Amino acid sequence: MTPDICFPGSGCFLQDQLGCRTIGAIDVRAQCAGFLVALATADRFIRAGKAERVLIAGAEVHSAALDFSPRGATVTPYFGDGAGVVVLGAAPEPGVLGTVLHADPDDLERFWCEFPASRHMPARMDVEAFRAGRHFYQLEAERMHPQAERVLPEVIGDALERADVTPDGVALLLVHYLDHRVARRAARAAGVPDERIVATAEAAGHMAAAGIPIALADAVTSGRVGRGDVVCAAAFGGGMAWGAAVVRL
Repeated sequence: MTPDICFPGSGCFLQDQLGCRTIGAIDVRAQCAGFLVALATADRFIRAGKAERVLIAGAEVHSAALDFSPRGATVTPYFGDGAGVVVLGAAPEPGVLGTVLHADPDDLERFWCEFPASRHMPARMDVEAFRAGRHFYQLEAERMHPQAERVLPEVIGDALERADVTPDGVALLLVHYLDHRVARRAARAAGVPDERIVATAEAAGHMAAAGIPIALADAVTSGRVGRGDVVCAAAFGGGMAWGAAVVRL
Protein backbone atom coordinates (compact mmCIF):
# COMPACT_ATOMS: atom_id res chain seq x y z
CA MET A 1 0.00 0.00 0.00
CA THR A 2 2.90 2.38 0.65
CA PRO A 3 5.45 2.19 -2.18
CA ASP A 4 8.72 4.12 -2.05
CA ILE A 5 7.75 6.04 -5.20
CA CYS A 6 5.03 5.77 -7.87
CA PHE A 7 7.25 3.56 -10.04
CA PRO A 8 9.27 1.46 -10.42
CA GLY A 9 7.94 -0.91 -7.79
CA SER A 10 9.45 -1.34 -4.35
CA GLY A 11 10.60 -4.81 -5.40
CA CYS A 12 13.21 -3.15 -7.61
CA PHE A 13 14.58 -1.14 -4.68
CA LEU A 14 14.75 -4.23 -2.46
CA GLN A 15 16.42 -6.21 -5.24
CA ASP A 16 19.09 -3.52 -5.53
CA GLN A 17 19.72 -3.52 -1.78
CA LEU A 18 20.01 -7.32 -1.69
CA GLY A 19 22.24 -7.47 -4.75
CA CYS A 20 19.99 -10.02 -6.47
CA ARG A 21 20.79 -9.01 -10.02
CA THR A 22 18.64 -9.95 -13.05
CA ILE A 23 16.16 -12.25 -11.28
CA GLY A 24 12.47 -11.39 -11.41
CA ALA A 25 11.28 -8.71 -8.99
CA ILE A 26 7.59 -7.81 -8.87
CA ASP A 27 5.22 -5.86 -6.66
CA VAL A 28 1.90 -7.37 -5.57
CA ARG A 29 -0.86 -4.84 -4.96
CA ALA A 30 -3.58 -6.34 -2.77
CA GLN A 31 -3.45 -4.01 0.23
CA CYS A 32 -4.19 -5.75 3.55
CA ALA A 33 -4.45 -9.15 1.84
CA GLY A 34 -1.24 -8.51 -0.10
CA PHE A 35 0.91 -11.00 1.78
CA LEU A 36 -1.56 -13.84 1.16
CA VAL A 37 -1.81 -13.00 -2.54
CA ALA A 38 1.99 -12.94 -2.76
CA LEU A 39 2.19 -16.25 -0.90
CA ALA A 40 -0.27 -17.88 -3.30
CA THR A 41 1.63 -16.45 -6.28
CA ALA A 42 4.99 -17.71 -5.00
CA ASP A 43 3.52 -21.14 -4.28
CA ARG A 44 2.33 -21.41 -7.87
CA PHE A 45 5.73 -20.42 -9.27
CA ILE A 46 7.36 -23.16 -7.20
CA ARG A 47 4.75 -25.82 -8.01
CA ALA A 48 5.11 -25.04 -11.71
CA GLY A 49 8.87 -25.59 -11.49
CA LYS A 50 9.62 -21.99 -12.47
CA ALA A 51 11.41 -21.09 -9.23
CA GLU A 52 13.31 -22.99 -6.53
CA ARG A 53 13.06 -20.24 -3.93
CA VAL A 54 10.92 -17.13 -3.67
CA LEU A 55 11.43 -14.31 -1.16
CA ILE A 56 8.21 -12.53 -0.14
CA ALA A 57 8.61 -9.17 1.61
CA GLY A 58 5.72 -7.23 3.12
CA ALA A 59 6.67 -3.70 4.19
CA GLU A 60 4.58 -0.64 5.06
CA VAL A 61 5.30 2.95 6.08
CA HIS A 62 1.80 4.10 6.94
CA SER A 63 2.95 7.00 9.12
CA ALA A 64 3.85 9.04 6.03
CA ALA A 65 0.29 8.78 4.70
CA LEU A 66 -1.75 9.47 7.83
CA ASP A 67 -3.55 12.60 8.99
CA PHE A 68 -2.23 13.48 12.47
CA SER A 69 -4.61 16.42 12.88
CA PRO A 70 -7.89 16.05 14.80
CA ARG A 71 -9.56 15.33 11.46
CA GLY A 72 -7.79 11.95 11.30
CA ALA A 73 -8.53 10.87 14.86
CA THR A 74 -10.84 8.01 13.85
CA VAL A 75 -8.42 6.62 11.24
CA THR A 76 -4.80 7.20 12.22
CA PRO A 77 -4.73 5.18 15.50
CA TYR A 78 -5.38 1.94 13.62
CA PHE A 79 -2.08 1.90 11.71
CA GLY A 80 1.54 0.98 12.31
CA ASP A 81 4.79 0.68 10.35
CA GLY A 82 6.74 -2.53 9.88
CA ALA A 83 8.23 -5.16 7.60
CA GLY A 84 8.40 -8.94 7.50
CA VAL A 85 9.89 -11.53 5.14
CA VAL A 86 9.18 -15.18 4.36
CA VAL A 87 11.17 -17.46 2.05
CA LEU A 88 9.48 -20.35 0.24
CA GLY A 89 11.46 -23.19 -1.28
CA ALA A 90 10.80 -26.34 -3.27
CA ALA A 91 10.37 -29.50 -1.16
CA PRO A 92 9.21 -33.11 -1.60
CA GLU A 93 6.09 -32.29 0.43
CA PRO A 94 4.47 -28.88 -0.17
CA GLY A 95 4.46 -26.52 2.80
CA VAL A 96 1.58 -24.43 1.46
CA LEU A 97 -1.37 -26.75 1.99
CA GLY A 98 -4.14 -24.53 0.70
CA THR A 99 -4.95 -20.95 -0.30
CA VAL A 100 -8.25 -19.16 -0.97
CA LEU A 101 -8.48 -15.62 -2.37
CA HIS A 102 -11.45 -13.28 -2.88
CA ALA A 103 -12.12 -9.69 -3.92
CA ASP A 104 -15.28 -7.57 -4.12
CA PRO A 105 -15.11 -3.92 -5.26
CA ASP A 106 -18.55 -2.91 -3.93
CA ASP A 107 -18.21 0.23 -1.79
CA LEU A 108 -14.44 0.21 -2.03
CA GLU A 109 -14.56 3.87 -0.99
CA ARG A 110 -15.09 2.62 2.56
CA PHE A 111 -11.30 2.25 2.71
CA TRP A 112 -9.15 4.00 0.15
CA CYS A 113 -6.58 6.69 -0.54
CA GLU A 114 -7.91 8.73 -3.46
CA PHE A 115 -5.06 11.13 -4.31
CA PRO A 116 -2.61 11.53 -6.04
CA ALA A 117 -4.63 9.90 -8.83
CA SER A 118 -3.82 9.22 -12.48
CA ARG A 119 -7.51 9.52 -13.31
CA HIS A 120 -7.42 13.17 -12.23
CA MET A 121 -6.38 15.32 -15.19
CA PRO A 122 -4.33 17.27 -16.10
CA ALA A 123 -2.49 16.96 -12.76
CA ARG A 124 -2.78 14.05 -10.35
CA MET A 125 -3.95 16.34 -7.57
CA ASP A 126 -5.28 19.86 -7.18
CA VAL A 127 -5.13 22.36 -4.34
CA GLU A 128 -8.76 21.77 -3.36
CA ALA A 129 -8.22 18.02 -2.91
CA PHE A 130 -5.07 18.67 -0.89
CA ARG A 131 -6.79 21.13 1.43
CA ALA A 132 -9.65 18.67 1.91
CA GLY A 133 -7.17 15.98 3.01
CA ARG A 134 -8.12 13.61 0.21
CA HIS A 135 -4.50 12.41 -0.02
CA PHE A 136 -4.88 10.84 3.45
CA TYR A 137 -6.49 7.44 4.11
CA GLN A 138 -10.27 7.54 4.10
CA LEU A 139 -11.76 4.85 6.30
CA GLU A 140 -15.31 4.04 7.36
CA ALA A 141 -14.45 1.27 9.77
CA GLU A 142 -17.93 0.70 11.14
CA ARG A 143 -19.16 -0.05 7.61
CA MET A 144 -16.31 -2.53 7.08
CA HIS A 145 -16.57 -4.49 10.34
CA PRO A 146 -19.75 -6.49 9.52
CA GLN A 147 -18.36 -7.79 6.22
CA ALA A 148 -15.01 -8.64 7.80
CA GLU A 149 -16.66 -10.49 10.67
CA ARG A 150 -18.81 -12.45 8.21
CA VAL A 151 -16.26 -13.44 5.53
CA LEU A 152 -13.20 -14.15 7.67
CA PRO A 153 -14.64 -17.30 9.35
CA GLU A 154 -15.95 -18.43 5.95
CA VAL A 155 -12.61 -18.10 4.18
CA ILE A 156 -10.74 -19.71 7.08
CA GLY A 157 -13.11 -22.68 6.87
CA ASP A 158 -12.68 -22.89 3.09
CA ALA A 159 -8.88 -22.85 3.36
CA LEU A 160 -8.86 -25.51 6.09
CA GLU A 161 -11.16 -27.70 4.02
CA ARG A 162 -8.94 -27.30 0.97
CA ALA A 163 -5.92 -28.25 3.08
CA ASP A 164 -7.77 -31.17 4.72
CA VAL A 165 -7.06 -29.73 8.18
CA THR A 166 -9.54 -29.40 11.06
CA PRO A 167 -9.62 -26.35 13.37
CA ASP A 168 -8.17 -28.55 16.13
CA GLY A 169 -5.20 -29.31 13.87
CA VAL A 170 -4.18 -25.65 13.66
CA ALA A 171 -1.29 -24.73 15.96
CA LEU A 172 -1.79 -20.99 15.36
CA LEU A 173 -4.35 -18.83 13.57
CA LEU A 174 -3.18 -15.36 12.45
CA VAL A 175 -6.13 -13.10 11.72
CA HIS A 176 -5.22 -9.89 9.97
CA TYR A 177 -7.70 -7.03 10.16
CA LEU A 178 -7.36 -3.38 11.18
CA ASP A 179 -9.53 -3.81 14.32
CA HIS A 180 -8.10 -6.57 16.51
CA ARG A 181 -11.39 -7.03 18.39
CA VAL A 182 -13.25 -7.85 15.16
CA ALA A 183 -10.39 -10.14 14.11
CA ARG A 184 -10.54 -12.08 17.35
CA ARG A 185 -14.33 -12.51 17.18
CA ALA A 186 -14.03 -13.79 13.61
CA ALA A 187 -11.32 -16.26 14.63
CA ARG A 188 -13.44 -17.64 17.45
CA ALA A 189 -16.31 -18.11 15.00
CA ALA A 190 -14.00 -20.25 12.85
CA GLY A 191 -13.74 -22.76 15.71
CA VAL A 192 -10.08 -22.34 16.63
CA PRO A 193 -9.38 -22.30 20.41
CA ASP A 194 -8.78 -18.81 21.76
CA GLU A 195 -5.29 -19.58 23.05
CA ARG A 196 -4.19 -20.36 19.47
CA ILE A 197 -5.42 -17.05 17.99
CA VAL A 198 -3.27 -14.03 17.15
CA ALA A 199 -4.98 -10.81 16.07
CA THR A 200 -2.08 -9.25 14.16
CA ALA A 201 -3.06 -5.60 14.76
CA GLU A 202 -3.25 -5.99 18.54
CA ALA A 203 0.42 -5.50 19.39
CA ALA A 204 1.61 -2.75 17.03
CA GLY A 205 -1.27 -1.62 14.84
CA HIS A 206 -2.46 -2.61 11.39
CA MET A 207 0.51 -3.04 9.06
CA ALA A 208 -1.27 -4.26 5.91
CA ALA A 209 1.10 -6.47 3.87
CA ALA A 210 3.57 -6.68 6.76
CA GLY A 211 1.21 -7.83 9.51
CA ILE A 212 1.13 -11.58 8.86
CA PRO A 213 4.88 -12.18 8.30
CA ILE A 214 5.70 -10.11 11.40
CA ALA A 215 3.24 -12.08 13.54
CA LEU A 216 4.58 -15.36 12.14
CA ALA A 217 8.18 -14.35 12.83
CA ASP A 218 7.25 -13.39 16.40
CA ALA A 219 5.55 -16.76 16.92
CA VAL A 220 8.56 -18.69 15.59
CA THR A 221 11.06 -16.62 17.59
CA SER A 222 9.11 -17.08 20.83
CA GLY A 223 8.79 -20.83 20.29
CA ARG A 224 5.04 -20.68 20.02
CA VAL A 225 5.25 -22.62 16.73
CA GLY A 226 8.01 -24.56 15.04
CA ARG A 227 8.90 -26.96 12.24
CA GLY A 228 6.03 -29.26 11.34
CA ASP A 229 3.31 -27.10 12.89
CA VAL A 230 0.29 -26.07 10.85
CA VAL A 231 -0.42 -22.33 10.74
CA CYS A 232 -3.46 -20.68 9.20
CA ALA A 233 -3.45 -17.00 8.21
CA ALA A 234 -6.43 -14.93 7.09
CA ALA A 235 -6.80 -11.28 6.09
CA PHE A 236 -9.47 -8.77 5.08
CA GLY A 237 -9.04 -5.19 3.92
CA GLY A 238 -8.95 -2.61 1.15
CA GLY A 239 -10.25 -3.66 -2.23
CA MET A 240 -12.24 -5.18 -0.65
CA ALA A 241 -9.84 -8.13 -0.72
CA TRP A 242 -9.64 -11.11 1.59
CA GLY A 243 -8.25 -14.61 1.75
CA ALA A 244 -6.69 -17.35 3.83
CA ALA A 245 -3.76 -19.75 3.62
CA VAL A 246 -2.81 -22.92 5.49
CA VAL A 247 0.90 -23.62 5.78
CA ARG A 248 2.99 -26.37 7.37
CA LEU A 249 6.21 -24.84 8.68
